[in-house]
Amino acid sequence: SVSFFIFFLMIRRPPRSTLFPYTTLFRSREASTRTVWSTDEAGNRNRWKTQVTPLGDISMDKKNETWGHTAHTFCNQGASVLALRTTIEGVQKWLAEYLDRHNLNTSIINMGDGWARHPTQALLDLTTIMLKLGRIDNLKIGILGDALRGRTIHSLLEALRHQENISIVCVSPKNLRLPKHYQRIFSSYEETDDINALQDCDVVYVLRTQQERPIDG
Repeated sequence: SVSFFIFFLMIRRPPRSTLFPYTTLFRSREASTRTVWSTDEAGNRNRWKTQVTPLGDISMDKKNETWGHTAHTFCNQGASVLALRTTIEGVQKWLAEYLDRHNLNTSIINMGDGWARHPTQALLDLTTIMLKLGRIDNLKIGILGDALRGRTIHSLLEALRHQENISIVCVSPKNLRLPKHYQRIFSSYEETDDINALQDCDVVYVLRTQQERPIDG
């Protein structure tokens, strides 16, 4: 499950003097079981008052309200945190900037946005690697599967790019390999369709086929 670490993603902590100091709204615009409910569990374990709003269950889904209007409403009703999972890239970043512009003291947690990022999962992955291997540097990382559309691996690689001596081996079909810019980020980078290339990896990251995110063309 998503651990307590997700709450340290927030840029700022809401003050305890707010009307509802432990209110968190977990909003999913994309089907989810593990992420949404484990995030809800993490909130409950931290003694936050949590509320999950299912797909199609708020005005934005039926009345053409904007993300900004919806976030503004939740904030005015006392939400200290909005945890969002969306099919659209960049919504969470845009909302964080929107809230800052309107001086709304509510934090955003990104539970996944489109093809882009899944930072809460990356925190868990880094924690797992540290617990198992005792380090997050000097690693050979093997990636198997749909590396193009698997947003969890993109967040993990964004974190690992700041560590020393990280090697990448990507075993995927040619049309599902990592975007080309990762070849510039990591000095040791290999692409292949030979699964035997994973034998000497410190970590093997296995990705399912992301059928819900079709590739244009």
